[in-house]
Amino acid sequence: EENSAGGAGGEEMEKTEFSMRWRWDWAKRILVYGLPAISIPIADPLMTAVDTIFVGQGCDTTSLASLGPTGNIISVMSYAFGFLSVVTIKRISEAQAREKDQEVGALMQQALLLAAGVGGVLVLLTQLLAVPLLTLAGTNSDTLAAALAYLRIRILAQPAVILCSVSQSGLLAMKDSTTPLKAILTMCVLNCVGDTLMVAVFGLGISGIAWATVVAQYSAVAVLFHSWSKRPKAESPFSRRPLPTAKEMRLFSADFGTLWGISSLRTLCYSCVRLAAAALGTLPCAAHTALYAVWMPLCFTPFPLRQAAIVYLPPFIRKPSEPTESGTSTKLRSTPWAALTHEGQEILKVLMALGLVFGVTAGLMVLIPSWWAPGILTRDQAVLPLVRTLALPALVALSISGVMEIAEGVLLIGTKADNNYLLRSMAVTIVMLNVALQLSHRFSYGLTGVW
Repeated sequence: EENSAGGAGGEEMEKTEFSMRWRWDWAKRILVYGLPAISIPIADPLMTAVDTIFVGQGCDTTSLASLGPTGNIISVMSYAFGFLSVVTIKRISEAQAREKDQEVGALMQQALLLAAGVGGVLVLLTQLLAVPLLTLAGTNSDTLAAALAYLRIRILAQPAVILCSVSQSGLLAMKDSTTPLKAILTMCVLNCVGDTLMVAVFGLGISGIAWATVVAQYSAVAVLFHSWSKRPKAESPFSRRPLPTAKEMRLFSADFGTLWGISSLRTLCYSCVRLAAAALGTLPCAAHTALYAVWMPLCFTPFPLRQAAIVYLPPFIRKPSEPTESGTSTKLRSTPWAALTHEGQEILKVLMALGLVFGVTAGLMVLIPSWWAPGILTRDQAVLPLVRTLALPALVALSISGVMEIAEGVLLIGTKADNNYLLRSMAVTIVMLNVALQLSHRFSYGLTGVW
C-alpha cells in the first residue's frame, strides 16, 4: 500500500511537471509567433507617432495641434475597416484547420481585391470631402490650413494601409510573423529618413512629412507582395487563376456586417475621445495629440495575442455533437469557454497570463513620455504640464488592454451569437463613454477628465 501510494504521488507530480512544462512550451510558441507580430497593429499609429515627434521638434505648435484632427480621420478609416484583416485571418485559419491549403491563394486574392477597392474609394471620398471631414473632426480656424495640407497627402497612402493589413493577416494565419516584421521595419526606417530629409534638409514642414509617410507605406506593400509571390502556387494570390465569382465574394464576406460594426464602434470610441480633446482648445489638443501618438501604438502591443487566439484555438473547439467535460452537448453551451476542449482552455489561460504581462508592461512604458520625459514629444513648455497630468489614466487603460484583446479574439472565433454579443458590448461601451465625457465636460475636468 505504501509503495502504491508513493507511485500514485509520483505519477501526480510527473503530471504536474509535465503540465507546467507544457504551458511553458505553449507560452514560448505564442511569444515566438506574437513578438514579431507586435509590429503589425502598431505600424500605422507608429507612423503617426514618428510624424508627431518630427512635427513637434521641427514645426510650430499649430502644426502639432493640426495632427490631432487629421490623425483622427485617418485612424477612423484604418480601424473601421480593420474587419477585413479579421475576416482574412479567420478564413485562412479555417481553411488550414480543414487542411485545405489549396484554398489559401484564392482567399487572399479575394481579400486583396476588396482591400484595394475600399482603399481607392476612401482616397476619392476624402479628397472630395476633406474640409467637411476636418470640420467634423473638430479642426479650428487656426489649424485648418495645416491640417488640410497634411490630410490631402497622407490619405494617398490609405490603399497601402489596408493592403498591408490584409496581407499581414494572411501571413499571420499561416503562422508567419517574421515577414510582416521585415515590412514594418522597412517602412519605419524609410519614414524616419524621409521625415528627416523633408524637415531638416528641404524645409517642407508638415506637407513633406506627409509625403515621406506615403512613400514608406507603399514600400511595406512591396515587401509583403514580394513574399506572397514567392509562395507555392496554391498559396499565392498572384498565381494565374480566374477572378473570384460573386458567390465566392459573398461567402468570403458573410460576416462583414457584424465585424464591421465591431470595428466601427471601437474606432468611434477612440474618435469620441479625440474630438473631446480637440474641443478643449489648442494647448490641450496639442498635449493630447503628443501623448496619444505614443499611447496608441502601446495600446495595440497585445493585439498579436488576439491573433494568436484566432490562429491557435480553432483546432481545439469541440464539434457541435461532441460532449463537454460535464457531459453536456456543445450545442447547449453558454460560453465560448465551454466550447473549448480541456487543452484549449489551458492554452487560453496561457494567453490570458501573457495578455496581463503585455498590458502592464505597456502601461509602465507610457510613463516615460508622459511623466519622466515629456520633452521627447514637444518643446513647448506650456504643453508639458498638461502631458504629465495624463500619466495615470494612460497607465491604467493600457494595463487592462491585453486581457481585453484576448477575450475579443475568443469571441471572434466563436458562433454568430458570440460575435453578436461582442457587437452589443461595443455598443454599450460607446454609450457609457459618451456619458462619461458629458460628465467630464459638465464638471470641467478638462483633458484629464477626457482621458
